Amino acid sequence: KKMMIIGDIGSIAGILFILLVMLSGRMELWHIYLGVGISSISAAILNPAYKAVVSDLVSEEMYSQASGLIQLASSAQYLISPLIAGLLLSTFDIQLVLLIDMLTFLLAVGAVLMIMKVDTTPQKHERQSFFREMSEAFHYLLSKKGVFLFVLLMSVVCFYIGLLQSLFGPMMLTLTDSKTLGIALSVSASGMLVSSLLIGLFGMGKRKVFMLSFSLVLAGLFYALMGVFTSVWINMVFGFLFFITLPFVNTSLEVLIRTNVENE
Repeated sequence: KKMMIIGDIGSIAGILFILLVMLSGRMELWHIYLGVGISSISAAILNPAYKAVVSDLVSEEMYSQASGLIQLASSAQYLISPLIAGLLLSTFDIQLVLLIDMLTFLLAVGAVLMIMKVDTTPQKHERQSFFREMSEAFHYLLSKKGVFLFVLLMSVVCFYIGLLQSLFGPMMLTLTDSKTLGIALSVSASGMLVSSLLIGLFGMGKRKVFMLSFSLVLAGLFYALMGVFTSVWINMVFGFLFFITLPFVNTSLEVLIRTNVENE
């Protein structure tokens, strides 16, 4: 719970830094890098704690549905936010968008404080240094070859999603305006909403490895096709199809890792 709250507060600090520099009228490119860097580090603190708590609160049979619902929540940042941001930027200044962004993190902190009142009883462990714990974690990871390969695969998937997040906007802005970009991102991400909802309701069955392999092939195909055409609408279609496959990839990986690692 503390890690999630620290992560959200750190994200606020990164955005607040950019906002204050912007208000001072001395904005430079490195200020944006620094602010986004602070927010990214904070997200890296928050996400593992957020994912780990699922293993405490949910039985193993419900891992697929729980991961699907996490994907459903994650799809909001791609589905709702770009559309709202595009509409706001066409009418208001970016400073308002940053203020709203900070308020959403405060809402997240409030939600954690309200919802996470019921804690599982932690087993007592001998306290160790940070580096000792990190060393043990890597030794454990390397001792389980299958889990290690899944983690590497997830890292590669995240790397390419990061490229898409960075390059899709500039690519589309060479073809259209920011308002249409927001619509394109929301339409594309609605694919993630559809498949996340299906997984959350029905799960994924037992053939997780087959589902992972099949989804990765389709994801790679649709990902590549987004860069082939200069039509905004065609890119929206392939973006939609790519995001449909993403929850199946992520959920398969998450469940396979979760079920092969002891909760302790």
